[in-house]
Amino acid sequence: MRQRWLLNIGLLLLIIGLGFFIWQLPPTMPKTQETPKLTMLDPLQVQNLRVERVGQEPIEIKKVQGVWQIISPLQLPAHDFRIQAILQLLSTRNYRKLDASQVKLAELKLEPAPIKVQFDDLIMEFGDQSPMNEHLRYLKIKSEIYLLSDSVHHFLNGNAVLLANLSPLGTSAKLSELQLPNVHLQLKDGRWSSLKPVENTRDGGADALNTLVETWEHLQALSVRPYHPDPTLPPQGEIQISLQNQPPLNFKIISLTPEFILARPDKSVEYHLSQHQLNKLMNLPVKVPDAVDAEPEPEKALETTSPPINKP
Repeated sequence: MRQRWLLNIGLLLLIIGLGFFIWQLPPTMPKTQETPKLTMLDPLQVQNLRVERVGQEPIEIKKVQGVWQIISPLQLPAHDFRIQAILQLLSTRNYRKLDASQVKLAELKLEPAPIKVQFDDLIMEFGDQSPMNEHLRYLKIKSEIYLLSDSVHHFLNGNAVLLANLSPLGTSAKLSELQLPNVHLQLKDGRWSSLKPVENTRDGGADALNTLVETWEHLQALSVRPYHPDPTLPPQGEIQISLQNQPPLNFKIISLTPEFILARPDKSVEYHLSQHQLNKLMNLPVKVPDAVDAEPEPEKALETTSPPINKP
C-alpha cells in the first residue's frame, strides 16, 4: 500500500514538472510569410511576347491556337520549354527586392536596359549581372528593382533561332508524303505505300514504311542555327515532306558527316542532327532474317589413327 502511495506521489510530481517546463517555453514563432509572386500576371493567360535587344531586330512570339509561334523575324514554331521558362519569371518567388532609392540605374545597366521583354502589356527590363554573383541579374519592372536568377538571359540575348522548336517538322506533325533520295512513300487510304521498289525490308515492307515515317514525325534536332549557304559546298541531296493539310516542306542535305545537317532555305535555318540518326532517317529498316531451325552438320570424327611407327 505504501509503495502504491509513493508511486502516485511520484507521478504527480512528474506531471507538475512537465507543466512547469512547458509554461517556461517561449511562445510559438509565427510562420514566415511567403514571398509574393514577382507579378500578378498569370503565365497561362499571356498571349504575346516581344523581345527587344539593342542593335538587334525584335523577336515577336504569339500563341496561336494554344501553340507558341515565332512570327518575326522568323516564322517557325517556338521552343515550348524555353518559352515556358521565360513565362515563369512572372510568377517566381525566388528574387530579392532592392531599395530603388538606393541604386543608380545606369550602374546596373538599367538606364537604358539592353534587353526588354514585353508580356502582353507588362514590360520587364534586364540589366547587368550582379558583381557578387554572376548567376543573378538586375531586373526592373516599372519603378521597382529586383535581383533574381539569370536563367533565361542567354535565350533572350541570342539569335532568334534559339527560341525555335527543335523539331524540323513542327509539333504534332502528320506526314502524307515523304521523298528521300532513295525512298518515296505516300499515304493512300490510311496506308503507306512505296512509289519505288522496296526490297529487303521487314515483314514485307508494311512495318518498315511505318517505322520510317514515325521516325520523321518524332524527329528532334540537337540544335537550330542560322543557315548561310556556301556556294563552294553544293547540297548533297534534297528532301521533300508533305504534311497533312499543309504545303510541302523542302530540305537540303548540307552535310552527312561528321554532322548530319538539314537546311530549310525558305526559313534561313538549319537543323543539326546526331550522326546515329542518319541511317534511321534516310533508309528503310533492313529485314531481319527469321531464325531457321536447321539441323547442325555432323561433326567430323576425330582422327584417332596414329601414324605408323618405324621400328629400328
